[in-house]
Amino acid sequence: YAFYISDINGENLSKITDKPIESFQYDKGCLIFEYYKTQNSTDSIYGIYDINNKHLIFTNNLDSIN
Repeated sequence: YAFYISDINGENLSKITDKPIESFQYDKGCLIFEYYKTQNSTDSIYGIYDINNKHLIFTNNLDSIN
């Protein structure tokens, strides 16, 4: 599956990721993707997409967005 984002009018369609995701949420101008989650949070994998800068980074620590 792929996840896309566009302007409110449907223009500028951009693919963000094509990796399978467990869930996603919006927070502080970012889309947060949960790719893989374990009981040990440092083994979990998240993607943080900055909507303004159009940049995706991967992390195992969600504190990095605060």
